[in-house]
Amino acid sequence: MSKQVVDYCENAGKLGEYEQVISEVNLQKGLIANTLGSNLLISSMLIYPEKGDYLSFGEQKYMTTRDYQQWEVYKEGMKAKKAYWLASRQVDEAYGKTDIISYTRPIFSKDFTKPVGLLEVQILTEKMASSFRASGNIEGTGILLLDSKGRSVVKQPDELEEKKCVSEAAKQQIRQEKQSIQLTVKDTEYLLNCIGLKNGWILVHYQPMDNLTRTSGMVGIIILLSGVLVLFLMIILSHPITRQLVRPLNEAIDVMSNMEDSIESSKNEYEITALFDNYNMMMRRIRESELDTLRAQITPHFLYNTLNSIKCRALLDGNRDVAKMTQWLTNLLELSINNHNEYLTLYEEIDMLHSYVGLQQMRSDKIFTFSTKIEPESLGKCLVPKMILQTLVENAILHGIEEQNDSSVIEVHSSLQEGMLHIEVTDNGVGMSKERIDEIFSGRKEDGKQKMNRVGLYNVDQRIKLYFGKSYGISIISSPGKGTAVIVRMPCVEDPKLFRGEKISKRN
Repeated sequence: MSKQVVDYCENAGKLGEYEQVISEVNLQKGLIANTLGSNLLISSMLIYPEKGDYLSFGEQKYMTTRDYQQWEVYKEGMKAKKAYWLASRQVDEAYGKTDIISYTRPIFSKDFTKPVGLLEVQILTEKMASSFRASGNIEGTGILLLDSKGRSVVKQPDELEEKKCVSEAAKQQIRQEKQSIQLTVKDTEYLLNCIGLKNGWILVHYQPMDNLTRTSGMVGIIILLSGVLVLFLMIILSHPITRQLVRPLNEAIDVMSNMEDSIESSKNEYEITALFDNYNMMMRRIRESELDTLRAQITPHFLYNTLNSIKCRALLDGNRDVAKMTQWLTNLLELSINNHNEYLTLYEEIDMLHSYVGLQQMRSDKIFTFSTKIEPESLGKCLVPKMILQTLVENAILHGIEEQNDSSVIEVHSSLQEGMLHIEVTDNGVGMSKERIDEIFSGRKEDGKQKMNRVGLYNVDQRIKLYFGKSYGISIISSPGKGTAVIVRMPCVEDPKLFRGEKISKRN
């Protein structure tokens, strides 16, 4: 199936009005236009995604609706899970009712694991009937197309097609594998030649026996023309394009399975070539990342050994403050550098906070009391983006509390409110004005310490929104001289898979 068709089905329902129009125009210019323009039998082509609006190209123009999942053609086509023919039916148009025959085929996702839509090709029965009438131009002869239930698919002004005996005789010939069979209808004896099609339908050519003496040579010609017509229909409505696309994709899957070699690009399939090029680029970046990772592992290992040596030396010299600071710094490095996950449990984040605050209290002239509380304790298992609380506490230390004030307090309180994780970082420091709070959330960059203050808080807010959605993030309650409270609101997530984004987006 065309990449454009698959892309539309996978993204339908998510597109804005402009993207919807662009997708329809691209499909019209591409596969759809080529198919409709080169085949006079095809009246319309329709693309039904699983979600969103379907697209219609050609003579049949429907009102855009999302109720097509209830239509027989959609339900039967999706149920078949393969190429499927739907017998003659009527559809409403602005100028009246029209009989059509439908051929459907599921549209599979890019990885061929599930159907993401349905392609319907509509053929006007009148055009097919015209072809049949042109083939049966000898008096008394004609062609019938019967479905699997023996009903006439193409209506013609001929009483023979209404006879149930024609259907039974055709089925008998197919079962007995006879070349022809004779049938008498209203005192007229007919010779029937039938061809069984793969979809269970039967193509019947009939001719009065009286005409055989005059038109014996025409029988073979008509059968030949009928066979050519059927072959033509099956070829154009089959899946050669699908096979052509699947072949290079299968080759790509074989190479991707071992993730060792590069894929040789095809010179003919432009979409497949782009896929191959992107895969090769991805493999190069993976190898480069592996080398960078190996190089980066040397630095933390060296730092840990050095810090442990400093701690041991300090203990031997009786300098417990230096030993304590070294241990805190080691804890910070272990959680922030050696841990390659994007998240920590709330317990781990709080432990890292205590190490960070201990270092700040040892090296800073500011005197303050620091405390943390988790209620209930089960919230400690919740996963939070790494180092977001450190950023908030750092902001409180650097910009919230005053020097020479031994009554300064910084508290971190975690609780469950309305089913959400609620973390509040408060200080009793200088506070800030409403204008400064607005500047923080505007993300506007400035120079100096104020820039670091605002960008840090803004980045924390943006990280939370990227992970969990725009309805989450931070809020700030503050006024000059009355301290500051920074409130973090996010889901209480314990499953690391929810940090991948797809499942989180469905929760919002």
